[in-house]
Amino acid sequence: MGAAGTHGRAGSPGMGSGGMGRSGKGDEDTEHKRADYLLEADPDDALIGTLPKAAPPVIGL
Repeated sequence: MGAAGTHGRAGSPGMGSGGMGRSGKGDEDTEHKRADYLLEADPDDALIGTLPKAAPPVIGL
C-alpha cells in the first residue's frame, strides 16, 4: 500500500526561492527614449484643429 498521510522530510523546502535578476551594466544610467515612429502629433489637433482659449490666462487683465 501507499504511504497515506506521510509528511515531507524534515528540512525539505516546499518551493525554492526565485532566482536573482540579471544585473545589466549601466542600465540605470541611460535614459529610455521612444522610437521615432511612436512620436506623433496631438490627436486633438488632427481631429478638431486648434481651439480658441476659453478664458484669458490671468483673470483681471
